[in-house]
Amino acid sequence: MMRWLALLLIPFFAQAEDLSGAWQHWQYSRPLQSPPGPTAWLRATLPAEIYGPARTSLADLRVIDRNGKEVPYLLHAQQEQCQRAWRNAPVSDTGFTHGEYSQAVIDTGSNGAPHNAIQINLDQKDFFTWTEIAASDDRLNWRIVRDKAPLFRFEQDSLTNGQVLSYPRTRSRWLRLRFLQGEKALRATGARITEESKTEAQRAPLPAAFSLAARQADGESLWEADLGKPRPPVSAIHFETSQAEFHRQVKISSSDDGKNWRSAGQGHIYRHADDGKQRSELEIVFPESHARLWRVTLLNHSDPALPGLRLEMLGVPRQVVFKREVGQDYRLLYGNPRATAPKYELAQISRPEHWQAAPATPLGAEQRNSAYVSAEAWSERHPWLLWTALLIAVGGLAWMAINALRPDNAGAQETDK
Repeated sequence: MMRWLALLLIPFFAQAEDLSGAWQHWQYSRPLQSPPGPTAWLRATLPAEIYGPARTSLADLRVIDRNGKEVPYLLHAQQEQCQRAWRNAPVSDTGFTHGEYSQAVIDTGSNGAPHNAIQINLDQKDFFTWTEIAASDDRLNWRIVRDKAPLFRFEQDSLTNGQVLSYPRTRSRWLRLRFLQGEKALRATGARITEESKTEAQRAPLPAAFSLAARQADGESLWEADLGKPRPPVSAIHFETSQAEFHRQVKISSSDDGKNWRSAGQGHIYRHADDGKQRSELEIVFPESHARLWRVTLLNHSDPALPGLRLEMLGVPRQVVFKREVGQDYRLLYGNPRATAPKYELAQISRPEHWQAAPATPLGAEQRNSAYVSAEAWSERHPWLLWTALLIAVGGLAWMAINALRPDNAGAQETDK
């Protein structure tokens, strides 16, 4: 009796390494530790190392219960969301006061529609300037809504912020932009405005250690990182340095083989005190991408390299979210290179508020499926057999051709005639 009781108390996941039948093509699994209580939803954050065994797109993820039944799930990532509806805005009163600023006045329209972002077009190709933004209802009385916003473009280095500047929401008809770079004139040639609705991404550090490259170009600091086989999505680099004030251009590139490099992102990092205010931007955000090798170049020009510099790679983690049954156990499967992404109706019949308060479910250690059978075709799993057969066939044909050309065979054919 005690023996049978002990068997019943053995956790399901200790026996679940053999995933045969419908799940034999999934090479790895992790238990989802279901918390006690009547929680209707569960959500688990995927670790960065899952991108090595799993497909980069995560199309091979599956959730099953203890009976091997597939459980529908959502794959959630809190990405940055930005909604814009641009409208053109006339530019007037452009001018330049040497040693102080260039100026442009923007007419946002007489309908009183709210706005909080402007894209300004300047005819210069290479520049960096701080921009003061002021608003007015009568074009006479101005109030500063943002005292210093960075604006830049360096075509040679492919650096730009898109000439988009944000500021607090206002309905004021007039905007006055002053480009606080008094060495040369900056002339605005066009503008458009919008009311921008933005949700920030929820990023987390990734397990990547940056180190200084062996070779450094003049005027540059080159940092490199290797993510190894796992290639989690990366969308930002954070910088820290002991230097109190600085301003540097940054270029970010990535590669899978160390030979072919592609641009991943660019921008400026800075920190300085101005009029008693501390201003800083220590993070470069760029479109999410997957790569093994990463390279970050800081353009120091004639300045010394930043002391005590530390770089941190950031990415938006993915969460698996699904409905649970009380008392049921679950397992996350992955590692099937032929699997396609499932399509569940759960995305259409549920809303984020249904599961956002769900408790976080820890993922257990990775386990190999002892019953794993590759989903690849037989010929792909045993390519050496095909090559062997091909070599035998080629060898046989060569032997037949050589044998047919031998002198004794030719004489035999002549005698037959």
